[in-house]
Formats: sequence, structure tokens, C-alpha cells
Amino acid sequence: MARTKIKRILALLLDADYKPKSKYGLAKMAGCSPSWAIKLIKKLEKKGFVKNLKIINAKGLFELFHKLRPKKIVS
Repeated sequence: MARTKIKRILALLLDADYKPKSKYGLAKMAGCSPSWAIKLIKKLEKKGFVKNLKIINAKGLFELFHKLRPKKIVS
């Protein structure tokens, strides 16, 4: 999965001002396909981070967000 897509979705989930109403709306805001967002949300639900777009384990979600660093560009 693309790191930037994951980071955009995680950032939206962690944003206190943004309350996603649907996975489709989340995908639209993140700039990815709905099927891609649904697949990621299911993975996050299996790991116990979210349930129905509500954060259960915020600390774990923040740690996952910070682990996803952009790859170094070697010139």
C-alpha cells in the first residue's frame, strides 16, 4: 500500500475537527478510491485501532502514523 495514501487517511482519522461519516467520504477527502480506503479501514479494524471509523486506540494509530516515513530519495 502506498505510504502517502495511508498517511492521508490516518491524518484524517486523527484530525479532531474531521468526523468521517462514511468510508466513501473518507476516501474522497484522502484522494483515493473507496475500495482502497475500505481495505485499509478493515486492516485497521483487525489490528484494533478503529471500529466503524471511530478511533479505539489513538496512541497506536499515532505510532503507526509516525512509523510511516517517506522513503529516502537516492540521487
